Amino acid sequence: MALQCCRFRSKTSKNCTHLVTCSFMRHALVSKYRRRSYHQYGILRFYPSTPGLRLSACTKGFITNPDLTWSIPESESHVYVFGVNHRKSQSHVGEFILSEKPEAVVVETAVTSEHGAQSGNAIIQGEAIAEGQDAFFLRIFSQVAEQLKQEGGTWINSSLWQNVNLYHRGEQLAYITAFAVGAKLIFGDRPKDITYRRLAALTSSQDLDEMFGKLCQDHYRGLVNIQPTPMESELIAHNILMTEREAVLCGIADSACRGFLPQAGIRSPIKKVVMVVGDAHVQGLNKLWHGKRWREMVPELDIGSASIMSSPSVGRTTVGAREDGVHRGLMHAMMRMMVTNEVLAHMEHVLGPVPDNQRQSFDAVEEIYGSSRMMLATLPPELLHKVCCGLHCSMPEVLEPFRKLRPLNKGLAYTEEMITHVRSLNFELE
Repeated sequence: MALQCCRFRSKTSKNCTHLVTCSFMRHALVSKYRRRSYHQYGILRFYPSTPGLRLSACTKGFITNPDLTWSIPESESHVYVFGVNHRKSQSHVGEFILSEKPEAVVVETAVTSEHGAQSGNAIIQGEAIAEGQDAFFLRIFSQVAEQLKQEGGTWINSSLWQNVNLYHRGEQLAYITAFAVGAKLIFGDRPKDITYRRLAALTSSQDLDEMFGKLCQDHYRGLVNIQPTPMESELIAHNILMTEREAVLCGIADSACRGFLPQAGIRSPIKKVVMVVGDAHVQGLNKLWHGKRWREMVPELDIGSASIMSSPSVGRTTVGAREDGVHRGLMHAMMRMMVTNEVLAHMEHVLGPVPDNQRQSFDAVEEIYGSSRMMLATLPPELLHKVCCGLHCSMPEVLEPFRKLRPLNKGLAYTEEMITHVRSLNFELE
C-alpha cells in the first residue's frame, strides 16, 4: 500500500522539514493541542489478529466455528474458545452459545464486581445481587435472556436478536446468551486488582519502558500493514499482563470440565465449555494449552494456591520519590497503549492516587511518553524508515535525544530541558 506523505516544519528546527505519514500527522496535531490526553482522541491500539473464522451450516442457520477447540479426553469434554473485540458487536459468539447450549461459559471480563472478586466465581440467571449499577445491568441482561428463551428455535432470524446485536457488545452477548441457555457464567480471569499490584510491585522502570517500546512498534507495524512480531516470553510486564492471566483462564476451563470448581457449584464433569476472551489472548492461550506450560504455573485443581495469584505490596518508598514517580508514569504510559480510559481509572483506584511527592515526575513522564517523538524513538531503523523520513535532516538523529532518555538505555526518562523541547514543538501544515 502506497503511503501518502504530508510535509511539516518544526519551528524549533527551521532547517529541518519532516516527511511523515498521514497517520503520524494525526499524532502531531494531537500532541499540539492535547499532549497530556492524546489517548482521548482514539489513538490506534494494536490487537493481534486471530485465526480466520469458518462458517459451518447447521439446522438453525450459519454458525461460526470457534477460534480454538480444546479436548479433555479424561472427561470427554470440549472447550470452545472465542476471541472478541470488546467494543464491537460480534453476534457469532452468541449464536454459537444459543445453538450449542454449553453448560458453562467462561469469560475474561466479570459481569459484576462480586463476580470478578475471585477466579471461578459463577452467576446464573435470576441470582440475587446487591443494589447498584451492577444490579441494574445484570437485570437488563437477565430480562433480554428471558425474552430470547421465549423465541425458542426461531431466535436467529428474529427482530429481537437483531436488536440485541445492535445494542450489546463483545462479552455482553456472552452474558445474555449464557443466561438464555441456563449456563453458568464463570469469571475465568485473575482478579484485576491482583494484576495491577503485581505489575506495580514486580516490574522495574526498564521493564515497563521495554514493554512500552514493543507496543509502539506493533502499533506502527499495523499502520504500515506489517505483521506484528510475537512478544518475547521474557518480558516481565507481558508475563504479568498476559501470560499469567492466560494460565489462570486455562486452569479454570480445565477445572470446570473435570468437575472440580466448587465456587462455581461444579462438582461433576461437564461436556461443553465456551470461553470468551479478548482476541489478543487467543495466541497465548493456544500456546499455553498445547505446551502444557499452564500446568507449571497453576496447580491442578487448586488455582488459588498458585504463586501468580499472590498480591504483593506495592510500596516503592526505598527507591526515592523521583524514581517512584517515573515508574508509575511509565506504567500508566504503557497501559494506555493497551486499554481504555475506564481500565486506567480502575487501576488508579486500586493503586491509589499518585502521591504528591511523585506527581512532578509522573506528569513529566506522561508528557514525554505521550509525545509522538518518543513513540517514534522506540522504532528500529528499518521500521522507522517505513513510517516516516526527514527532508534536510535525519530522523534517527532528530529522535536520538529521546532514545537516550529511555530507562531501557540507562536514561532518566525525562529532563527539564526535554520537557521544554516537547512543549515548544509546533507542527504546521505547509
